[in-house]
Amino acid sequence: MTESYLSYFIASNVLTILSQISVWIVCLLLILRKRTLSSILLLLGSTLFTLSSVSGIFIQALLARTSEPETLLKYNGILALSTALFYVIFAIGFVIFILDYLKFSREVTNSSSL
Repeated sequence: MTESYLSYFIASNVLTILSQISVWIVCLLLILRKRTLSSILLLLGSTLFTLSSVSGIFIQALLARTSEPETLLKYNGILALSTALFYVIFAIGFVIFILDYLKFSREVTNSSSL
């Protein structure tokens, strides 16, 4: 029974890492195409989040084997706070990107109607 639970956790971690890497690749392509504040924030947030998630999986496994439960709980709290901060960085970049896009599309619409 334990092995089936383990396979669920492994599958969820693999899917999470693959989706994060996919987002990171899209952000990298965006910054290569157009280097703006929004693309830099998107790539930075995505990179930090991906690195913390991947390293977090291994550090949690190590701490679960070698440390007290309080240490693992403390680490999980720190990881949750840092993850939230990285999401905020990504979200700010996304909002700036959308605002820039809307501004650009309005300019194109106004210039084509003249």
